Amino acid sequence: VWRNRDQLFIGREAIQDFLTRKWERETNYRLVKNLWTWHDNRIAVRFTYEYQHAESGQWFRCHGNELWQFDAKGYMQHRDMSGNDIPIAESERLYRWETPSETKAKAAAEEAAKKAEEEAAKL
Repeated sequence: VWRNRDQLFIGREAIQDFLTRKWERETNYRLVKNLWTWHDNRIAVRFTYEYQHAESGQWFRCHGNELWQFDAKGYMQHRDMSGNDIPIAESERLYRWETPSETKAKAAAEEAAKKAEEEAAKL
């Protein structure tokens, strides 16, 4: 069972569908989680993340808490998330590191530019 704000999801397929929709809507996602406490098969974390809404382009920062419980195989059997989204201006963003896909795209663009430069030099 997963609770995400005011929504409940039961079963892996429902959770995967939820995450797919979430990540289609919340782009340029940057997340910071901090372990708050743990005991046996339970963990509590505090988090902050920033994202840009895919349709409106508006930036948000979300602050919240998550409680996780794991079964004997290590699978998450319960997740309870509470968070508050705050609209922010792009200039107010705190988390600006490159994602792995951005780093890869940047490297590919640099390589293509280098090859184009080499080809132009041959002319």
